[in-house]
Amino acid sequence: MNATGNGPTDRALRLAHEDQRPTHLTLHDLTLYPPILDRAKPWLVVENPSVVHEALMRGVRSPIVCTSGTLTAVDHVLLGLARTRGIPMEYSGDIDTGGRNIASAAHRRYDVPSREMDSDTRRAVLAAGALSEGPAPVPTLAGPSYTPLADDRDPSAARAGNAEPVIFQEHPTVLDRLLGPDPEDPLPLPGSQPIGCITSKPVHAPDHKGALASPQSKRRDSPLPHDSAATPT
Repeated sequence: MNATGNGPTDRALRLAHEDQRPTHLTLHDLTLYPPILDRAKPWLVVENPSVVHEALMRGVRSPIVCTSGTLTAVDHVLLGLARTRGIPMEYSGDIDTGGRNIASAAHRRYDVPSREMDSDTRRAVLAAGALSEGPAPVPTLAGPSYTPLADDRDPSAARAGNAEPVIFQEHPTVLDRLLGPDPEDPLPLPGSQPIGCITSKPVHAPDHKGALASPQSKRRDSPLPHDSAATPT
């Protein structure tokens, strides 16, 4: 992400862009000193900070903005500023209920399409294999010496039997599609395609000419102590 204005937030974004490092934006930055955002390149908006870290390691130079979970006030303000500037954006998150809800909000409020959250991505991830197998659900003890069999367990509590497993965007297949392949990946999955066969889809989105939408917020737990937007450029 870059900026072209002369305010404090613009200068902070330009310095981070020159140094190729992430920067955290607060609600104070965006409301008291709103930047004039550079619209030269489209944005990829992601759910998890780990995608930004991976992009830095892979040398990605295109703008990536991280919401660190569900959209909060700072995210709404930033996406609104970007839409007003006509910056094309796409959103990619975990393929689960939370991720779909964020994608729906981004599309509904800012006309941001989702990316790598479709059935094709799901099939590719499942074919490549899981990063790890989740533990079986802990059984409920019916007595001091009786552990019920699997057939006796409550189906609603059986995570292992979930017909729709959660796909996190840290999965190598998703990262390769979002950021381009990593030839130095030390842990390729058995079902992954050879590096030469993987192509990264270009970021594309329709022009955004609407006005700033009114923000509303909710948040998922995040290791960051404050609302933030991060970019490796």
